[in-house]
Amino acid sequence: MKNLFLLLIVAITFSLFSSCEGPAGPMGPSGQSGLNGKDGIDGKDGYGTNWYVTSFTIKPNEWKLVGDPGELNSHFFVNKPLNELSNFIYKEGAVIGYIETAKGVKNGLPYVLHLGEKMIRVNCYGQRLLITTFIRVESDFI
Repeated sequence: MKNLFLLLIVAITFSLFSSCEGPAGPMGPSGQSGLNGKDGIDGKDGYGTNWYVTSFTIKPNEWKLVGDPGELNSHFFVNKPLNELSNFIYKEGAVIGYIETAKGVKNGLPYVLHLGEKMIRVNCYGQRLLITTFIRVESDFI
């Protein structure tokens, strides 16, 4: 057993501290070409990220109820126009939503708030072309 353990240690040590020698192999194939664009920093062609940031304020009277109060699957929603949400961004980009729960405190959506022992409120959002929908569900089903 000692010999097997010693042989294993020697094999591991040899494999860790020995280097491969010989000529380098051929270069692999090139990857796919990406889209040309502006990188947003110095305006030169190339890759980069373009950001568009906007805020929505939803007033209490804007929420519309789907279903009846307390009914199974009822929820509130608000549609807000987002003209910058182009087909390209919808298919290839990303939209990230946050809710400001206190002054200067942003939480990513969906956001689950526990309102007591058996009550929760879920805030979330969804997109379709040119529109962002904000959804609020309150439930005592936990």
